[in-house]
Amino acid sequence: MHLLDIDQLRTFVAISDTGSFTKAADIVHKTQSAVSMQMKRLEERLGRPVFERDGRASRLSEDGERLLDYARRIVRLNSRWDRLPIIAMTAHAMNGDRERCLQAGMNSYVSKPIQPAHLLSIIEKQLQEQTIETPPPPAPVSDKSVTTRLLLEDAEMANDLLEVFLQLAPERLDRLEAAAAEADGTTLGSESRKISEAAEQLASRALSECAQRIELAARGRDFGAALHELQILRREIAELQALTA
Repeated sequence: MHLLDIDQLRTFVAISDTGSFTKAADIVHKTQSAVSMQMKRLEERLGRPVFERDGRASRLSEDGERLLDYARRIVRLNSRWDRLPIIAMTAHAMNGDRERCLQAGMNSYVSKPIQPAHLLSIIEKQLQEQTIETPPPPAPVSDKSVTTRLLLEDAEMANDLLEVFLQLAPERLDRLEAAAAEADGTTLGSESRKISEAAEQLASRALSECAQRIELAARGRDFGAALHELQILRREIAELQALTA
């Protein structure tokens, strides 16, 4: 599975939110031509258009709509480091050194010899500013798991888990279909629960809710409804697989 470029996905989300390549260029701090080139490369990677142009406005294509949820998740997993405070610690204490460090993108500056109390006060100040400027998002229900904590640390791992999920999906779907055909509510419920939990780790609400409906149908021994939801689940997974192929 090809990993999609994070920067391209961030630009894609900005265009989706603003409906304009020009406005998105301001948000991601790129020229409009650079934004257009990024989207051209993204569409080449996917092998399908993600936008439909309507005059000056740009709206998502059907494939773009499918990509948006995945793109937001990946961008969200990476953006947690965007505002990580950086403190320069250096032996240089000449005039202008502090200004040069701040101009280079540092949040603060301390020079040697380091005074522990002074360093601690600077760290506390930076953490307080980050807390005020960037309130933490509400934690999802599945955030209690080790896997989700790892996902928050490494978006590449999120892609790896998605790849494993898609590799295992055909076998699990076959088990679900066989269990529904044989009126095996126990197997149907357990297998659908596995898919639901895996989808939650991937932050895919549509897949998770569909699998949950299959589990509910299994409990009620409504195997006709389970088969109907199973077809929807197959279609959702196939569309996700097509976007990441």
